[in-house]
Formats: sequence, C-alpha cells, structure tokens
Amino acid sequence: MKDIKVEEALKLKNPIFIDVRSPGEFAEGTIPGAVNIPLFSDEERAEIGTIYKNIGPKKAREQGLEYVSPKLPDLVKTIEKAAADGIPIIFCWRGGERSKSIGTILDLMKLPVYRLEGGYKAYRRYILDQFANYHFPPQAVVLHGYTGVGKTEILHRLAEIGHPVLDLEGLAGHRGSVFGSIGIKNVRNQKHFDALLYNRLEELKDESYILMEAESKRIGRVHMPDFLVEKKKNGIPILITASLEVRVERIIEEYVTEKINKEFLDLCYSSLKAIEKRLIKRIGKAGFVELEEALFKGDLKFVVRVLLTEYYDPLYKYSQDKYDQFVLVVDADDLQKAVNEIDKFLKEKYPKKRS
Repeated sequence: MKDIKVEEALKLKNPIFIDVRSPGEFAEGTIPGAVNIPLFSDEERAEIGTIYKNIGPKKAREQGLEYVSPKLPDLVKTIEKAAADGIPIIFCWRGGERSKSIGTILDLMKLPVYRLEGGYKAYRRYILDQFANYHFPPQAVVLHGYTGVGKTEILHRLAEIGHPVLDLEGLAGHRGSVFGSIGIKNVRNQKHFDALLYNRLEELKDESYILMEAESKRIGRVHMPDFLVEKKKNGIPILITASLEVRVERIIEEYVTEKINKEFLDLCYSSLKAIEKRLIKRIGKAGFVELEEALFKGDLKFVVRVLLTEYYDPLYKYSQDKYDQFVLVVDADDLQKAVNEIDKFLKEKYPKKRS
C-alpha cells in the first residue's frame, strides 16, 4: 500500500476511488465517481464513536474489529471487483485507521492499492484551494432571460450539437428559484456541487468559450465561487425572450413531472409561503389568498402567471437592466429556431473551434 496525494491521484489515468466511510458520510459528500464500500454501517459507526468517547480508543478499536472481521472476505472481493479496470485508491475521512486497515488487508492479499493521503478532508481542502486562485481562460457566453423562456433547454440542445456548456443548475440539482427543487430528487449540497463543478471546469478549460446561464451567485443550496461570478458578469450577453403564455406552459411542463397530487401541491405551497411577505407587498393580502386558493384548486396556469408577472419578472428585469446592450436577442417561442440562431452566431464568432 502506498500513500498518494490528492493532486497526484487526480492525474492518474484511471483512478478508482473507494470510499470506505459509512453510507451517511458518503451521502454528505465524496469524490465524484467514488464507489462506497463501507467498513461500518451508520449505526455501527455511531456506536463505535460513543464507545470511543465514553470508554476510550482501545475499546472502540476492539468493537470496530468485531464488526468488520466477518465482513472482510466480502469487502476484499467487492473492492477487487470495483477496481478491476483501474487503479484503486482507498480513502476515509482523514486517511486514518479505516483506510489504513483495509489497505493493509489488501496488501496481504497482494492486491496493489493506493491510500489517499489526508482522506476526503484533504480532497475537500484541495478543491477549495483550487477555487481560491482558479484560472479559467474560456470566454463566457451568457444566456439571459426571464423564467420560462427555455434557457436550460437551449443549453442542452446546444451541448448536443457540440458546444461547450457549463450547466450550473444541473450540477446543483436545482433550477435556481425558490421553487427550484420541486420534482428534482438529487438536490446537491455545497460539497457535492464544488466537486462536480471542479471536474467540469477541468474538462472545459481548454475551450475558447463556454455557454452558461445568467445565474445568481446562489443556486438553491449552493453558491458559485467568486471567480465564476466575475466570469459571468464579464461574459458576452445573449437575451432569450418568449411570450408569457409559452413561458407558463413550459414551466408547468417542466415542474409537473408526475400527476398533480396533495404531496406536490404541499411542496408548492411551502415554496409559496417562503416568499409570502414579498408577494404580499406586490399583490396584497387578498391577492395572496387568491393565489393560495388557485393553487389548491390545481389552477397552475393562474398561479404561474401571477408568479411570473408579479415576482420573478421584476427580479430578473432588475438584473437585465444592468446590461446596456445584448449582442444577440433571440425569440425562443420556437426553441429549435432559437438554438439554430445561437449556433450560427457561435460558429461565426469562434470559427476555429467549429467544424
């Protein structure tokens, strides 16, 4: 078993990161692509921690050995299978006893393995250090526009035909609004977002340009790093427009992924209550009550229309008004036509990067 630093591990041709922490720790944050092969369950880890605190480290190690011993044959086989096509790199929280113990066993079995020096904690610190002074050369081409104009779908279609896209909402698992997590099961925390963002930026760093949406610094539960906020601010602005009725239909189609039921309406209502005070300032108490009643009647068109015209549009108008001139204004009532227009613009502006 050899120890390896984070920066060295990330440069390996085909690293297979093996996270031996408990499922709960793994869910909180890990290295993108890592395989979770835990030595202890969440309950076992909690009990060992309690023993360590109340009795001492020797008794905690004994309890840990009692839990892990029967699992060792299966653990070794699972790790061997997971790393069959690459270089296994074992890690735990700080590169401590859990990764060291399983690494020693793998050594005895003559299975070559690395151990990540400093564990996941070192990886997390590495990502934050990178972002503190990150150099990202591509020029940003930034799509602006009101909620529902189709910016995300346009980005996806442009990516499909070969344009370099940074999908921040996709990385965050959130649509960037107070209702942005509805219908999305994989809402990510800051640790997950930073790791995925770093990987994507590394993939895109040699491009001449990247496409992104004009997101605010905060996207759901996460925040963009400062250098990316500046990159967006100084990017080439393109304005996407669409009629109100088209926007309403698109939002309903995007958010209502399953049959409307009480659970869905309750989620919508919770989000509505989160902006109650701000909405009342614009539409009054009676207007908010009318909005509540329409929601629970299932009149989503009315709800969405009011939210767009009275809440989201004024917010986005304030942001858009900061730009004196857009290099391109695209009507996206017909999404494919909008994609074609932007594609043509990009091919003309970056001819060396396009076939």
